[in-house]
Order: sequence, then C-alpha cells, then structure tokens
Amino acid sequence: MDKHNHTWILDGISTLLNRETLDRIRCTPVSLTNLADKLVWPWNTVGTYTVKSGYHRFHARLHTIIPTHSFSSHFIPEFVWKSVWKIKALPKIKHFLWRALSCSLSTRLALFRRKIVSNPICPICECYEESIEHILFLCPWTQLVWFGSELSYRIDLQGITSFDRWLEGILLIPGITKADHNHCLSLISFICWEIWKTRCRFVFEGTTPDPSRVIVSAREACTEFVGATAFDGELMATQALPSNSISRGTQWSPPTGNILKVNFDGAWIPGSCTGGIGVVIRDFNGVWCGGLSSPLICDSALVAEAAAGLCAITFAKERGMGKIILESDCKVVIDALCGRIGNNSWIIAPIIDEIHNLSLGLDAVAWNWVPRGANRAAHAVASIGLRAMELKSWVTRPPLSLVGVLNSDGLPCPPQDGNTSS
Repeated sequence: MDKHNHTWILDGISTLLNRETLDRIRCTPVSLTNLADKLVWPWNTVGTYTVKSGYHRFHARLHTIIPTHSFSSHFIPEFVWKSVWKIKALPKIKHFLWRALSCSLSTRLALFRRKIVSNPICPICECYEESIEHILFLCPWTQLVWFGSELSYRIDLQGITSFDRWLEGILLIPGITKADHNHCLSLISFICWEIWKTRCRFVFEGTTPDPSRVIVSAREACTEFVGATAFDGELMATQALPSNSISRGTQWSPPTGNILKVNFDGAWIPGSCTGGIGVVIRDFNGVWCGGLSSPLICDSALVAEAAAGLCAITFAKERGMGKIILESDCKVVIDALCGRIGNNSWIIAPIIDEIHNLSLGLDAVAWNWVPRGANRAAHAVASIGLRAMELKSWVTRPPLSLVGVLNSDGLPCPPQDGNTSS
C-alpha cells in the first residue's frame, strides 16, 4: 500500500484476483495510524454485539430465506422486505404483501403441502396448482385484470418464477421518476389485494370473479388513498413552513475572528466504486481561501464523507492554517469526530482516528454540523470531484461553476480563475 497517497498497490496481484475482489480492496480506506485490528459486529450501529442485535439478526435470517419447495430455498434481498413497508398503501395491504413474500398465504398448494386439503388445484380455473404466483398473475382471469388496468401489463407466463423475484424486478425498473415509481407500486399493491379478496369471495361465497370489477375497485381505492395521504402531507408542510420563507440555517454563516471555516462534502454513485470529495475554505468575511476536489474510490457515501473530512484537515494543515472549524452536513461523521459513536460509524473508524491525529498539530479545531443548504459550496465541489480524473485545487480563485453557489450564500466571492494546480 501507498500510505502517503492512501492507495493500494495491486499491480503484482491484479492478475490473480477477480474484478469484484480488487474493487473491494481498492475501496478499503488506507490509514496512516497503526491501530490493531479488532472484531466488529456489523449488524448494529455501534459495531458491538448485544443479545438484542443477535436475536434480530437470527430472526431476520429466518424471514429472508424462504423455502420454495421441500428440497430447495432461495434468498430474498433485504431491500425487498424494507420496500414493502414503504409502499404507499393501507397497512393491511402491506401486511398482505409481506405474507405473500413469506409464503404464508393459505393457498390450495400451501394447504396441500401441510396435508390440510387433498387437492392443490386452483378452484377457479381448475387447471393448475394454486400457488401465490398463480393466484396473482397466472390464472387466466387475473391476466385480464393486469392487462385491463392502467398499467396495461401483459403477463409473461415464462418469466414469472416467484412473487419476490417479480417484485424485485419492479423495484429496480430504471428510467422513471420517483413519483411515477411510487404510484406504480401503490397501484400494484391495491390490484394484488383486490385479486386476493376476489379469490377468497369465490372460495367462501361462490361469487364469480369479474376482472372489470377488480380493475375499477383497485383503481378507485388506490386513487382515494393516495389522494388522502397527499393532502395530509401537503397540509402538514404548509403549516410547518410559511410561504416565501427561508428556514434557519439554509445559508452558510461566516466564522468569527481569525478563524477559518473549512466546509467539506463527499459524493458517491450508488452501486459503484466511484466517489468524489470537495473542500471549500473561507474566512470571516466570506473571502475564498482555498478549495479542492478529487475523485475517490469508495463503496459507500459514508466513507466518501469521512474521506472528505480527512482531505479537508490535511489541506488546511498543509497551508499552515492554525485555527479552523471543520463543517459538514453528514451528522454521522461529525458525531464520530466529537466522540459520539453510533450509526455505523465503526465503518469509518480508521479515517476518524487519522483526522484526530492530524488535528493535534493545529492550534484549535472545532467540528460543526450544518444542514445541506449551508454546505452547498462543498457539495458542488464534491460533484466536480465525482467527474474529475485527478485532484484539482484552487488556491486563490474558485472555479467558474462555483461562483454562483458562493454568491447565493449572500457573501462576496472573487472572480473566477481558470488556473488550477493538481
């Protein structure tokens, strides 16, 4: 490893390891401190084992490995379980979806496997085994429901293997807005619920399933629920924030006296090893005193935020700044720097220790958390680092793309200078 540049030297072993392993090594932070390795329990926020966290971990494993047959099982990703409870739908519908994922609905196939009924065949079509997938998607009348709904969804009979795999595919659909995605999930949940209710009415009351009735009921119920919850959220927001007002703390505030304020931020592209860091330094008049951006290899936003803090204090120390305030909008990093361990801060423990070691050589250091609005300049510089190929530093003048952000803080900003040093 190259401790000076905080990088790994992998040329000698790159041909012996696969891409995933190499990426994991590159994303592991390199620290200058010589701390002994220690065991960490990764399933709670503080990294220390407790009986409670052990119980919850054991309980989660029981509910994420779901048997599909008596001789096989498959793993359901944790984000699928969490996404079910975030769907904008009635609690009973979310509970129904959870039961469907857990294979705990009383389908004919499930009852047959428990030797409660003698026939696993669907009572409606009388052609196939009544599994969860058959009830919700594959039965001929439910195919009409999906195609006739506003989704116009044509069921791929060969593509549906299990309900959780289908739902996972829906959750990962690319290229649509968050609002459209939330509406789609809400409508899907209401359609599944109405299909199940109609099936149960056929079994217990003998009523014939009517696809058009199910479509109308699901659409009306979804529209009513989403409309009611959207109105409540809009009313709460209106009461909390008066119109034409700016909430306190949304702008950068200058330090006092001869202290310099160092704002830092990290950026990360989810699901990748690509990150960026940004640092901005200003004095009590809001005058630019330096800044930098740099690309970063990391595997989480938290590591990017901590690495930005390390870069910030290193940059300030190299420029001979004695009294500084390190400011960030990442509360986990600031809490860890202030000695408040939690929220998975054990992941960045080596970086935090190195920041503390570097701070010993300064006259005075303070850590301060601010909302995102008061850290916009550092956030903009981190975005530059995300796209950069190498470290860029601006000693006396900010880049052109940052001038508008600095001016929006209500403080003076020097003109842009295109010269950078790396």
